[in-house]
Order: sequence, then C-alpha cells, then structure tokens
Amino acid sequence: MAAETRATATFTQLAERLEAGLATAPDDRGKWILLARTYTELQRYADAARAYGQAIENGFDEAEMYAAQGESLTAAANGTVVPKARQA
Repeated sequence: MAAETRATATFTQLAERLEAGLATAPDDRGKWILLARTYTELQRYADAARAYGQAIENGFDEAEMYAAQGESLTAAANGTVVPKARQA
C-alpha cells in the first residue's frame, strides 16, 4: 500500500508541475497530453477529458486524442457513454 501511496503522490506532483507549466505555455499540446495521461492515472477522468480537449484545441487533432477524450468522459460518467463521449 505504501508504494501505491508514493506513486499517487508522484503523479500528483507531476500534475501540479504540468499545470504550472501550462499557465505560462498554454499552447503546449505535448504538456496537455501528458497532463491528461497523468490525470487518468490519478483517476481524475473529467480533468483528463478537459486536458485532452485542450490538446485537440491546440492542434493535436488526431483520432487517438478523440478516443482518449471519449474514454475519459465515459469513465467520468461511471461507464455511461454520454453524448459528448459519443461525439468524440
């Protein structure tokens, strides 16, 4: 259990650093993707979906990003495929 707690703390710290970096470089789609994946690891699915949306908005307009956003939206809705997830 201690290892899991350390991993969560590490991912939380990473998310905080990425958020701070995006405050000064909001167009960095690579950081948005990394933040989205970090949020997914933390099971913060709504935040992950928002971060994937920002990556898409900043030009990472690829099927993989839409699929990841749709999966995050579905996970945030406890497995229900909401209309926005279906659209993604």
